[in-house]
Amino acid sequence: MNGYKLLPFLALALFICAGIGCGEPPTYAEQPADYDAVVIGAGMGGLSAGAHLASNGLKVLVLEQHHKVGGCTSSFSRGDFNFDISLHEMAGGGEGTEIGNLLKLAGVADKVEMIRIEDLYRTIGPGINFKYPGNIDEAVRTLSEKWPEEAEDIAHFHELMGKIHRQAMEIGGLYRKGPLGKAFTYLLTPIRQPTLVRYLRSDVQDILEDYGRAAVGDERS
Repeated sequence: MNGYKLLPFLALALFICAGIGCGEPPTYAEQPADYDAVVIGAGMGGLSAGAHLASNGLKVLVLEQHHKVGGCTSSFSRGDFNFDISLHEMAGGGEGTEIGNLLKLAGVADKVEMIRIEDLYRTIGPGINFKYPGNIDEAVRTLSEKWPEEAEDIAHFHELMGKIHRQAMEIGGLYRKGPLGKAFTYLLTPIRQPTLVRYLRSDVQDILEDYGRAAVGDERS
């Protein structure tokens, strides 16, 4: 079929499009722009920010370009297969934990179900097939049994990580404080959270080179 014979079909297509508005951009109803905060992106960070802002009485608009929320914690299907976009695990959770307290503050604790898994991850390599337990005490014990010559350093390293985590969570509610409270917290951080301040700008290699007894110190809280 040459180009001249296609002209009637093109004309008919243009006529149909003109009738149903094919070339017109979609229109949306006018929305009031009296929001206290606008959050761009509905991943876990955006959803968390929106929930905490809303729980403090602010009027929040969360925008997401995808057809579902969740970001890296969402999934998709291809045929008979389901794929996780990223890891769906986190350390801690449940009643009385830091994550549990944050869920309460956001007003969604009763909408989230925490499911405990036995193993946090598994490492397979040349000469090694190791499952890392989901409980810290069990992890230290299992690692020490696997590498007994490193048992003392393994215990010290996990102790240091626990101390850094606890001290970070102690100032986790900083964003909820007023200017005076924030300034007071900043001034006291080197005294109240010395280990966190010490390793604030360190990477994993820096910590691994300095995680012995001197890094942990005598304090066990």
